[in-house]
Formats: sequence, structure tokens, C-alpha cells
Amino acid sequence: MKRYSIVSPEQLKAAALLMKRKNDVQSAHTVAVVWSASERSGKTVPFMVYIDLGRNATLHRKLNGVSIPMGEMILTAARNFVKELKEVPMT
Repeated sequence: MKRYSIVSPEQLKAAALLMKRKNDVQSAHTVAVVWSASERSGKTVPFMVYIDLGRNATLHRKLNGVSIPMGEMILTAARNFVKELKEVPMT
């Protein structure tokens, strides 16, 4: 399995469109809105967002050391999407 970092709210919004379930799309968009608002107000973002890609693709956010899955992504679309992202070590 590989992990790819999402570094901006815009990337998260683009990744959200690749989610399998409609509820997961809305959840990821909500996180992107919070992230965007934090950046505009000059606050640091309290979480990390990444995609775990292996036999399936899952979008996660990590808050206070705890990984919170936001939902499963369409695998072929996620594989194409991560080509533009930076791979990060699994921790």
C-alpha cells in the first residue's frame, strides 16, 4: 500500500469527486471548506489529509494522531489522480 498527501483544499475537493458514495463526497467537501476557512483566517490546519492506495483507495484525514477514514474512492480514478500527488511514508 502507498500513501499520497493532499496539500490543499482544492486538491481535496477534486479528490472528493472521486468518492464512491454521495455522502462521502459531502463529508470530504465539508473538510475542504473547514480547511479553506482556516487558511483564510491565518490559522494552521489541525489535520492531515491523504489517500491510501492499494487494492482499494481510501481518503483519510488524520487528527491528533488518529486516522479517520472519509470514504472509499473509485480505484481507477484514484490511481490516475495520485499521479499528480507526492507519495509520503506510511506512519
